[in-house]
Amino acid sequence: MLDEIMRTVTERCGAELAVIFDGDGLVVEKHAAGPLDAEPLAAELAAAARSLAEAASDLGMGALNELTLSCSNLRLAVRRLSPNYFVALAIPAHFNLGRARYELERACWLLEREFAG
Repeated sequence: MLDEIMRTVTERCGAELAVIFDGDGLVVEKHAAGPLDAEPLAAELAAAARSLAEAASDLGMGALNELTLSCSNLRLAVRRLSPNYFVALAIPAHFNLGRARYELERACWLLEREFAG
């Protein structure tokens, strides 16, 4: 089921990579449609999410739910799936980030039961 959801979300928004990873950056499931390596990306995103979640908490902003990163060649959308898991999509910079965020939210809704708690 995980592989099917990841493949579908990748195809629906033209993502190069869809990846589920834990808070330590360990990859649980991935679907790659391009050369992007999921393991180092997940490790870096987990570290960034920890840092940003701590900053948000310190500033009284509440829990970190989603973050986006836009670079010259790639855009990333990351969403918290549960307290310990995240889902990320990597799309080419010229693709529609709004569509990717929608598909990411949809995938999280489908995956919630698998990763609750």
